[in-house]
Amino acid sequence: MIAPKQTLGYNDSSNSQTFRKMKNIIIKTSIVFISLLFGFLLLEFGGRLYSRSVDLFHFENFVSRQLDLFESLYPSAYNSNLGYIPKPGTAGVSNPWATFVTILEHGIRSNGGNEEVHNARDAIILAVGDSFTFGDNVSDHETWPAYLDTLVKEKVINGGVFGYGLDQTVLRAEELASIFTVQILVVSFIPADINRTQFSMRTGVSKPYFVMDDGQLVRKNRPVPQVRPVKDRIGLLRSILGYSYLMKWTTDRLGLTEWWLVGQWESQKVHSQGMQVSCLLTKRLRTLAVKTDARIVIVAQYGRGIVFDDQESSEDRVRVRDLLGCAKSNDLEILDLYHPLLRIYQSDLDLYNSYYEGHMTAAGNRFVAEQIANYLGRH
Repeated sequence: MIAPKQTLGYNDSSNSQTFRKMKNIIIKTSIVFISLLFGFLLLEFGGRLYSRSVDLFHFENFVSRQLDLFESLYPSAYNSNLGYIPKPGTAGVSNPWATFVTILEHGIRSNGGNEEVHNARDAIILAVGDSFTFGDNVSDHETWPAYLDTLVKEKVINGGVFGYGLDQTVLRAEELASIFTVQILVVSFIPADINRTQFSMRTGVSKPYFVMDDGQLVRKNRPVPQVRPVKDRIGLLRSILGYSYLMKWTTDRLGLTEWWLVGQWESQKVHSQGMQVSCLLTKRLRTLAVKTDARIVIVAQYGRGIVFDDQESSEDRVRVRDLLGCAKSNDLEILDLYHPLLRIYQSDLDLYNSYYEGHMTAAGNRFVAEQIANYLGRH
């Protein structure tokens, strides 16, 4: 009877020591964990304070926003006809460029207050196109439509939309021409916009597109489906740490961006007839010109990446010339900015370089506006 009591007492003492050891381990582990968490949060908010591209207390999953345009910093809203348009009511610097962006009714970008100086009798010039027209990288008053507004002293509407293909640009022109009384329609494009007509999905969202049928355009994705990319593939770790700007910054610096972001926005190519489709789209613009009695000018713009030496025979130049030829054959006016840019490139390389920073800078956009104003005979 005595032995079991001694054994029980021994076990009680052993269990008590084990409990104390476990308690100490838990306390020390908690202290380490809290210290690491505090250090992580300190670095997180320090990075947010230092960065111009993210707000201090605005949390979003940086990984998932790479898979869906509507979750990104791009001010976008679903549109059943076009796929998406700039989100009306947006105002501020919470965008990929940290510049001041204001989106008005119908997804029109503000010209920085110039709207207030016009009245109903002013001529309306409608500008449509992609990000070069919208004005990625610059504030409202620094886009080329805003500068054009100032130069010609007539009302200019910026209907440009980031990421658009030529197909969306033409549909956008038709949609806005049914809302505004347009006297001059300026349709801007870059060479890449021709290829974009070959996709049913870009930037992670569905878009309208056309296919060829017996030499005629047939519209697809009407209405544009609200297909969203599957985000399950980002996993539990990225679902939690994806909200951290510190993780984004660190993986960017280590060259691990693609791994951390699990790829980019999804795209779906449906055909390879971008040039043929684009050519027929100029015929569609001719129909719009007849319907609205508007003067239509097709403007070819270029990114900084174009190298002018021996590029007249490059694929991009051939396609641009072919598209401008189609526009001209459909009685549309054309303005090719290639040679004006070439002259500056050859005479003043520093000035040419000042025109670009990703997209065009304020100086580059002013140059474009001056070229268009001169062509229109209004400068």
